[in-house]
Amino acid sequence: MQPQSNPVHAKGKKNVFCPYYGGCLNYACENYWEYWSCLDCEHRRDKASVTDIPFSLQNSDPYYSISPSLYLKTVSMHQDCSELLMEQQMDI
Repeated sequence: MQPQSNPVHAKGKKNVFCPYYGGCLNYACENYWEYWSCLDCEHRRDKASVTDIPFSLQNSDPYYSISPSLYLKTVSMHQDCSELLMEQQMDI
């Protein structure tokens, strides 16, 4: 996250055109926030230039990607939850 950005753990509007949006999105994901907003951020009305990227089935999210470390944490969490659920079902 950029030092100038200020994502808030609250439901609200987000500025997807902000130059810091990607950093704020990563910050919210790393902190496992279900929702976040740009409510208190001074950049909530900023607009970065956005380059159009041709859409294809192989690239369904052309502007943002999840960092590999965050992806691995998420996969690990889902596997742990699945194993726990299976154990609980076997105990019934």
